[in-house]
Amino acid sequence: MLILCVDRFLKIEELPSGHDLVDVVFIPKRDTAYPAIIIELKWDKSSNDALEQINSNKYASIFEGYTGNVVKVGINYDSEKKVHSCTIEKLTFYGAVALIKLVRGPFVMR
Repeated sequence: MLILCVDRFLKIEELPSGHDLVDVVFIPKRDTAYPAIIIELKWDKSSNDALEQINSNKYASIFEGYTGNVVKVGINYDSEKKVHSCTIEKLTFYGAVALIKLVRGPFVMR
């Protein structure tokens, strides 16, 4: 996975976004058709809380003017149950306008 990431994405950790810092952003290189990815990580909260932080702080606004897909991923680790959960939301941008919104999750991984 790391080689795939290096070849096809620019990875930025703690990217300033106006209101806060985005935990991790993957920006696809120009010669790929991969989506941009915004990841917010939580500990003992919920994956929905992580996704809500992405939405309420408008992290996707860093892609203003971008044309393509942006995948927003909220991940939580529950230390008591020892499981991860993940909620994913996909946006399709045409310039500054998000036209399509699909919600998936939450998913639980053991």
